[in-house]
Amino acid sequence: MTLPSSGQISMKDILDEKQQSSTARTNISLQGLSVDSVADSSGGDIAGTPNSSAPFAMSEFHGYSQASFNGFGAGASTFSFTTGVKPASNHPNFDMDITASDKGSTFWEMQHNRVKSNSGQANAVAGFRIGRDITNSRILILLLKDGDDTVQAGNNGNAGYKILPYVGLNSATWTFKIEYDTTDNEYNSTTQNPNVFRGNPTGFGASTTDSTYFSVPSNPGTFQNILSFSGMAENGESLFADGSSTLQNWVAKVPSNENNIAVSVGRTAFHSGSIPCRLVVRAVLGSDTYTATSNYWQIGLTAQRGFGF
Repeated sequence: MTLPSSGQISMKDILDEKQQSSTARTNISLQGLSVDSVADSSGGDIAGTPNSSAPFAMSEFHGYSQASFNGFGAGASTFSFTTGVKPASNHPNFDMDITASDKGSTFWEMQHNRVKSNSGQANAVAGFRIGRDITNSRILILLLKDGDDTVQAGNNGNAGYKILPYVGLNSATWTFKIEYDTTDNEYNSTTQNPNVFRGNPTGFGASTTDSTYFSVPSNPGTFQNILSFSGMAENGESLFADGSSTLQNWVAKVPSNENNIAVSVGRTAFHSGSIPCRLVVRAVLGSDTYTATSNYWQIGLTAQRGFGF
């Protein structure tokens, strides 16, 4: 756990934090604790220090934590989907390529219109998968967008991975939740979900809570467990095929027996606009909590069957 921010601490306290255990050691060295590549104790060197410059002082370790999530210690931090999203290929497995260039800064926006004739069901789909890769000490988030009734979400270059690494948190309890901007006009405070409208494509839609026409993630705002797995290679493998994950999906849908109808999720009654949504990932280890919150991205989906009248 994070060392106290004030008061007395010992070299043994510091070593226990760095080795993430209370294993007995001899020859504990303050220089070794403070300088990477110098042995901390009889157990060898453990990377990590608040200050590697002499003179060395135990007080420099006040508030120090060996553990981190996405580069940050205990407490609240943020991350962004505008950078660092890596492409995925080999549909439908969506293998990651962490050596490739990042996806564009607006890739993660999930706004999609599916328009088709009065033939078969019409769907517009977007979502993400999240899982914990124990082998590589990271949280994987697979963004999947622009799906419909004929194309899987994420196909045609519309999939990408966001990777959140962690250190010293393998024993933590990991959870996540989605949050909508509750001040947005497209948020329904009664259902605690995005607005859903159904109506003629050329007119004003009526609000509906009938799940015939949509699906959204359950229990927004409530933390749920992140599934964990091991054995994945660092690159070139898939959260679908090689890991365990939870799918969060948004779908607008028009059944095949309804003609000249549009259904929108997260949009206005005129089937325009979108609702801001964000992801919160949390690790709890003892009394320490590590929370990473994403920037908001926009979700706005319309499925349309027929062209109105």
